[in-house]
Amino acid sequence: MFSAARLRHVWLRRARAVEAMILLLLAKSLIRAVPLHRWRATLGRIGDPVSQLPGPAHRTISRSVADAARKLPGEYVCLPRAMAVQWMLRRRGLASAIVFGVAPPQTGGKPYALHAWVEVGGHIIIGDDPTINYARGLMLVQP
Repeated sequence: MFSAARLRHVWLRRARAVEAMILLLLAKSLIRAVPLHRWRATLGRIGDPVSQLPGPAHRTISRSVADAARKLPGEYVCLPRAMAVQWMLRRRGLASAIVFGVAPPQTGGKPYALHAWVEVGGHIIIGDDPTINYARGLMLVQP
């Protein structure tokens, strides 16, 4: 038999999973159908990096989004994942920064490879790609 605390933990984990799936679907829909200038403000404001270190809540949320992206049909690349994490952290009042970067033109035969990731205190919590040295571009910070 489950204790009340264990049951609460199970339901919170399931609720986070559902929230992550819904936000991934929303992010993918926005990217495909709505111009960037209409939803860019939902990701934060242009600013300096967040100085605090990532805590357990940051890691739990990034894991929830990564797991949800694997379970949903279709492909959920870096931008929808980063958007979902940023929104979930914002909803909980946790500081973070979504960073947009570009790889040099020589990378992988593409003219430019774009990438998005979420950072807290200089630590990437989702979207880490150590294979390419992305040049940091726009950084959107939420308090």
